[in-house]
Amino acid sequence: MFLNLGQIPTLIVSSPDTVAEIVNNHDVVFSDRPKTTATDILFYGNKTVAFSPYGEYWKETRKECVVQLLSLKRVQSFEFVREQEVGNLVDKVREACLGGTSVNLSQMLIAASTNIVSRCVLGQARKLGGVASEVEDFVDVLLRLQHDCTLDFELTQDHLKAILQVSLFSRIETTSTVSEWLMAELVRNPRVTKKAQEEVRRVLGQKEKDFQFVPFGFGRRRCPGLAFGIFSVEHLIANLLYWFDWKLPNGVGILPEDLDMCEVYGITVHKKVPLEVLPTLYSP
Repeated sequence: MFLNLGQIPTLIVSSPDTVAEIVNNHDVVFSDRPKTTATDILFYGNKTVAFSPYGEYWKETRKECVVQLLSLKRVQSFEFVREQEVGNLVDKVREACLGGTSVNLSQMLIAASTNIVSRCVLGQARKLGGVASEVEDFVDVLLRLQHDCTLDFELTQDHLKAILQVSLFSRIETTSTVSEWLMAELVRNPRVTKKAQEEVRRVLGQKEKDFQFVPFGFGRRRCPGLAFGIFSVEHLIANLLYWFDWKLPNGVGILPEDLDMCEVYGITVHKKVPLEVLPTLYSP
C-alpha cells in the first residue's frame, strides 16, 4: 500500500515475507528516517537514535546507547528497581484481593512502568538503607560521557535532553502497553492463563524469530532497548501470574472471550477500554 502522509510518500509493508526480504537483502535502503518539523522541534534537531538520519552520527549514538545505556549488564544492574516497583504493584493488588475489589490493571501497569523507567533513566532512591547506590542511571552515564569527551562529536545539553526524552517516552509506553495487551489476552483465555502460570512456575521460556510480529523494529533500526523492555515486561507479568488468579469482575455480564479488545491509536496502540479485573490470591 502506498500513502502520502502529508508531504511524505510512504510505502506500507504488511506482508511478513516482504519484511523478511527487506531485513535480509535491503536493510540499508530502509535504514534512513525522514526529517519532519515535529521531530525536529521535539527532539532538538533529531538528536536521537530513533529519529536521526542514517549516517555516522546515528551509528556512533546507537553504539553508545547499546554499550553504555542498554547493555545486558546495565539492564541487569537495575534489577533492584524492577523488584521494588513490581513489589509495590503486587502489594496494591494484594490489598484489593483482601478487600474483594476489582482493579484497573491498565492504570496500575502504566504507573508501575512509569516508576521503573523513570528511576532507571532519571534516578531515584539513591540511598538504600543508608548506603549510597553505586548503580549509574542514564543521566549519570550521559554526564560521564559528556565530561570524558570520548565521542566523535560534542555531547551537548540538547543531545542529553533528546536522548533522555526518547528514553522516557518510548520505554514507558511500550512496556505498559505490551503488558496490558498480554494480560487482556490471558484474561479472555483462561485455559492459556493456566498454562502460562504453570510455565512461569517452572521458569520456562522460549523466544522465536517471527516477522509477523516486530514490535521492536528490525535490522539496523531495531530498537536498542529490546533487553530493557523484555526484562521489565517479564518481571511484571511473571509476578502477576505467580501471585494471583485473574477473572472478570462479578456482574459484568460477559464471558471472558467477549472482553472488549477495541484499540486506540497513539504513540502505541493500547486498549480503548481499560482492563478492569478481579484478582484473587494464589496459594502455592
